[in-house]
Amino acid sequence: AVKGFIQHIKSPTHISGGTLDLVFTMENVADSLPVSNIQIEPNTGTSSDHFLVSFQTPVVMGISDSKTYEEREVRELRLIDVEEFREDIFSSALNLSEYESLDETVKLY
Repeated sequence: AVKGFIQHIKSPTHISGGTLDLVFTMENVADSLPVSNIQIEPNTGTSSDHFLVSFQTPVVMGISDSKTYEEREVRELRLIDVEEFREDIFSSALNLSEYESLDETVKLY
């Protein structure tokens, strides 16, 4: 642990062998979230030189006295067609464009 944080990624996340993509949690157990099922996938099927890092952590929402709730829409990751997703990334303007300026790049988003 360094400066109160725990770094969970223990293997390279970049094709050159470096660990560039990180997952941090708090060292103090009372402030931290458990992280499990960390996976590093080098074969993402994209032109990225970074590997895919995935992990699981529980999401706990407190109960308020006012009985309010927050509704969120999330992706059902297990339902994503990975091959179709890879093809979408390959054919995306973000992947095919040569960026001449930051403004031009931002417009693609």
